[in-house]
Amino acid sequence: MNKRELFGWLLATFSSVGVITTSLLAADEIPKAKIALKVKKEAKGEEDLTLLETIKVVTPICAPSLISGGLTIGSIFTNQALNSKQQAALIASGVFASSAAQEYDKYRRAIQAEQGEAVDQRALERAKMTEKQLRKEIERLKAENGPYLYCFATLPGMMFEARPGDIQEAFLHFNRNLILRGYNDLLELYKFIGVPERCYDAEESANYGWNEYINSVEFECPYCDFDIVPILMDNGNYVHLIKTPVPPYNLDLDYENESTSDHQYPMYDEQMTIDNTKRLFNSNNYEVIKIDHPYLYRTGII
Repeated sequence: MNKRELFGWLLATFSSVGVITTSLLAADEIPKAKIALKVKKEAKGEEDLTLLETIKVVTPICAPSLISGGLTIGSIFTNQALNSKQQAALIASGVFASSAAQEYDKYRRAIQAEQGEAVDQRALERAKMTEKQLRKEIERLKAENGPYLYCFATLPGMMFEARPGDIQEAFLHFNRNLILRGYNDLLELYKFIGVPERCYDAEESANYGWNEYINSVEFECPYCDFDIVPILMDNGNYVHLIKTPVPPYNLDLDYENESTSDHQYPMYDEQMTIDNTKRLFNSNNYEVIKIDHPYLYRTGII
């Protein structure tokens, strides 16, 4: 039993004793008050006592029961306030558990959509292992299949390792902001995924992205679509290329007089990205950026 529960029980006990004490005091004081009022009225004559006069007569006699009753009422309200806080905490914990369950289901659906149900089932089986067994299994899978690597069509030759669920979360929040704001840029996409700033030109990346209105009119799709294309390397491992069917374009273009194709992001080249990635893999002279704590979690966005 914690301190709050103990305090609650003490208040409940005090309230029970207070009710009994108040009842006993009132039973003793009420007859005395009636006699005092009768004496006061006889002394005054035929005229009735005023409210103030009645209070002056009754208060000294009934003061103990009034004090006891007041303390009892205060104790009851205090206990109720504590119970309300506990109920609110229980409701909040229930909401959190429900939210966590929804996030877990969303993560499962993303895994199934990207990797298939068989991979999802194997992941559930591995989740039942002990922590030590799971660590050994992960190391074995990495040794056999290599890490889960990504590269960007907008950042040729830059490779990073991240969790598939984190990538999906980044896409969802990127498109949410695109719809709410009316536009969104490459800089925010890189930040949401967690790509280090040294890997891209922040000023240039902030100038290129997607505009909800232009996307709707020219491409009939207000949001930014993402494709993840597996690329087979010479050593048998896969690198997953993140690309967009609608390449990012300059957000300052004049839509009435200019075309998005004329203002496409200069570094957007799918084939160049694939060629550079394969070249780096074959040279065994490449850096894999491990993203363990994406921007979305560090900043509390999700």
